[in-house]
Amino acid sequence: MPSASPQSRPYPAFRWPARVLAVLLTVLACLGWAGVSLAQPDINKKKILYLNSYHNGYAWSDQILQGLRDALDKSTLPYDLQIEYMDSKRFYGTSMSDTLATLYREKYQGVTFDVLIASDDNAYQFLLEHQPSLFPETPVVFCGVNDYDPATLRGHSNFTGVVETTDISANLQLAHRLSPEITRVIVVSDMSLTGQAIRKQVQRAAARVSKLFAFEYWEVHTLPELLEKTDALSPSDMIFLIPIYLGSGKQVFSVEEVCEIVSRRSPVPIYSAWQFMLGHGIVGGKLHSGQGEGQIAGNMALRILSGESPANIPVVDKFDDPYLFDYLALKRFKIPEDALPLGSTLINEPLTFYTINKQVVWVGLVGFFLLVFILVLLITSIVQKRSVELQIKNQLSFLHILMDTIPLPLSYKGVDGSFLGCNLAFEKWFGVARGDLLKNLQHPLARRHDAAERHLLRVPGVLSYETDMQDSAGATHGVIVSKATYLSAKGEVAGVVEAIQDITLRREAEKALRRSQAMLRTVLDNIPQLVYWKDRDLNFMGVNRSFVDFFGLDNAQSIVGRRVGAIMPLEASDSAEKVNRRVLASGHSVHRREWTIELPGRDPVTLEMTVVPLHDETGEIMGILGTAEDVTAKLSLERQLLQSQKMEAIGALAGGIAHDFNNILTSIINSTELALMDLAEDSETAQDMERSLKAARRGSRLVQQILAFSRPSQQGFAPTDMAEVVHEALAIFAATLPRNITLSENIQVNPAIAFADPTQVHQIVMNICANAFQAMRDTGGHLALELVEADLDETHAEMVNVQPGRYLRLAVSDSGPGIPPDIMDRIFDPFFTTKAKGEGTGLGLAVVHGIVKSHRGGLRVASQPGKGTTFEIYLPKQGDFDASFPRALIAAKAAARRGDERILFVEDDADQLTVIPRVLSLLGYEVTAVSGAQEALDAVTALPGAFDVVVTDFDMPALSGVELAQRIEDIAPNLPVILVSGRRSALTAAQHAGNIRTVLLKPYNGEELAGAIGLLLDENQA
Repeated sequence: MPSASPQSRPYPAFRWPARVLAVLLTVLACLGWAGVSLAQPDINKKKILYLNSYHNGYAWSDQILQGLRDALDKSTLPYDLQIEYMDSKRFYGTSMSDTLATLYREKYQGVTFDVLIASDDNAYQFLLEHQPSLFPETPVVFCGVNDYDPATLRGHSNFTGVVETTDISANLQLAHRLSPEITRVIVVSDMSLTGQAIRKQVQRAAARVSKLFAFEYWEVHTLPELLEKTDALSPSDMIFLIPIYLGSGKQVFSVEEVCEIVSRRSPVPIYSAWQFMLGHGIVGGKLHSGQGEGQIAGNMALRILSGESPANIPVVDKFDDPYLFDYLALKRFKIPEDALPLGSTLINEPLTFYTINKQVVWVGLVGFFLLVFILVLLITSIVQKRSVELQIKNQLSFLHILMDTIPLPLSYKGVDGSFLGCNLAFEKWFGVARGDLLKNLQHPLARRHDAAERHLLRVPGVLSYETDMQDSAGATHGVIVSKATYLSAKGEVAGVVEAIQDITLRREAEKALRRSQAMLRTVLDNIPQLVYWKDRDLNFMGVNRSFVDFFGLDNAQSIVGRRVGAIMPLEASDSAEKVNRRVLASGHSVHRREWTIELPGRDPVTLEMTVVPLHDETGEIMGILGTAEDVTAKLSLERQLLQSQKMEAIGALAGGIAHDFNNILTSIINSTELALMDLAEDSETAQDMERSLKAARRGSRLVQQILAFSRPSQQGFAPTDMAEVVHEALAIFAATLPRNITLSENIQVNPAIAFADPTQVHQIVMNICANAFQAMRDTGGHLALELVEADLDETHAEMVNVQPGRYLRLAVSDSGPGIPPDIMDRIFDPFFTTKAKGEGTGLGLAVVHGIVKSHRGGLRVASQPGKGTTFEIYLPKQGDFDASFPRALIAAKAAARRGDERILFVEDDADQLTVIPRVLSLLGYEVTAVSGAQEALDAVTALPGAFDVVVTDFDMPALSGVELAQRIEDIAPNLPVILVSGRRSALTAAQHAGNIRTVLLKPYNGEELAGAIGLLLDENQA
């Protein structure tokens, strides 16, 4: 067995005062530290993986394992030892190493070991290659390694261990002394990694004794091969046997079996350097012990598990191996015992019988029993003393482990300020060693004797305070320092215990939390939606700035802890809390629910609400979070959009009807006028025809009203003083009012200039006032008209569907019963009326809507049942109106002109194609009538100078009248064109053709057409 000194424990064995444990636990209680319970010391077992190069039953590695267990069992540290056998004596090679690596990767995936122990060369080489990938950063302790090269550990700072260094040269020199006749040494080995490593050691030792022996090296593969070679040895030879496994047929023999078989057959002595081979045929020598290596490796592992770095534990490669010999082998080869080294140990030595004088024996026995009795008394006393000492040592050992397990830096001082003890965390924090610090009054830390310690030495107790402190690297940490007085066994103040708790991360977390809360508050206070959150009792826990502004609160804190009833009427608050309670009960969110509320002194507001449950860390509902968005303006815009789209569709329909009706009326009027030319003026038939003509013209005016709704004209637009027009219209209307209806006028802008048609503005006032009169006719009331200037920003402009800018606002308000909400969206529909049959056409407000839109203005209606109605008209002030808007071209009224010019008349309506040319022919014109654009183009192309003017319809198949005019301009640039149409959109379209000089709207008669032709021809002649 090796006599290498055992490794020392990592803690100094100094005595601690008896009350330190109690004071320490008091400090930990102040810190709120959940310490390790005295009743549960084994709560965390250390995981150790022992990697054995060979197999179970191999004596050498079994001895190492036994030594390892002996060292670990002597420690109080709980451990869990996992053993893996690589069996490399029988299976070795690169492929086997890779196979084992794959096996261990799968087997220990997710398992973390505290330390790895490698036994012999194969395990050592395996971990050098695979430890970074299999067990990254896990410390490694090796043992039984032959032919060790320190260079192999470069880059492996977490490796340390025991080198299997045997004194081979000493054994060879001993063999020479015991058997001087031996001149040749036969070294027997195999091809295994360990065998090759030991062979290198033998070769180095052989160089030192080369003058004494000649060396021959056998690498054998089978036992028969070795036995055959052994038979040929001479008396001047000896065998140095390296531990090998050999096979014979299908059998494999262990090192001990090989040694026994060869020794029985060999005529020469066998030497080796390992204890486990003694007793199996070798002579003996200075023999190395596997159990001793295991104990040293186990002590190294314990130091690592206690927190010491492997880099600080040096590799052990020196041993004081004992001299051991086999008595039977010595006698076989006639080696005298007196030639053995002093202190040698023999095995298998027979017992020796000595004849002793009986009197001496009895005296010796009596003395022996007397000594035994005295010894028993002494042992009893010593056992009792040691029992007490053991209890004290156990307590101190537990206290050492407890303190070093605690991650807080802990220390305690005497009354003079010198440190009497500290834990590992304290050493690491301040970068000091206990040996330099303890009982050293000159150490800088010992002079750190602050006012808190001086106070505690005077007044025993406990103090805690927060401060900043630097660690060994110079980094500043925020810490909580807790200090307490501890007393001696006599109850006197013995010193101060100190604990340091690093709160740097907590401070940073608190700062991050404050920043996060500030950011959240900034985000919440800068979003337009109303945000609030409540507890399970529906009391407000917080609101954002938009919520405060919406409800007119002083600040966000003024609503915390209160219910919604504090800011809303009872009916509204009950409705809100009903939704909140449903979310709390079901755990399901309510999304985008529209809710209309009326707050005192404010118009009704529509909110779009979303309410979601709030969960705590356990998943339980702890309250609700709600958001609300004021969508009143959005809903108003949506209604306006729908109304606009509806009016556009109705307008298109009305325009189409008006166009077709105009064609019919044109034919009726002109046909009737032609018929009247052939009748006597006083005939009844002529009178009937006059009545028909009068009805046709009445229908024409109705069509003009429809067109005013669908495509209002800008014919009469000019800078207009709205104040004058409104005052004039109101004066006319006032004369028709009964006495139960009063009238007030408030015109604040004078002059109020707008680019408008005065007649159409006059019609707006009359139509709206007429509606108000109808509403108050039975009950009476008040009619108020107001004209003011208004600057509309983007928000207000959107609400009335106009561009931002300066406007004139004409407001007409009545105190009538109001407009029912269910018909509010239909009041501008053509022919919709609530009047009795015969009291109205239903076109009044529809025409108002069309006129306002043609003026690029806006219209808004506000009405509450029982509280009256207000119509607001917004018209752009002069300067804000877009002057580039296309002006309409239209024929001026003129008397019919007779002539003989040549006219090309283009019309797809068969009736007009027959009637109009007759009318013009009666006036003297030469008319060429064609029914389509292509025929007209062919006529102009054939004779470009054959016509003085072209009269064409706007709506025709294939080519429109404007497109025909453009084609004619390419052929005959100087040929003027008159465009006729029942659609007012033709006024704008006509501007795309430069040769269209006049636009004549249907229905028209022959005189109007002749007048337009005459004006055009006269202008050309001028």
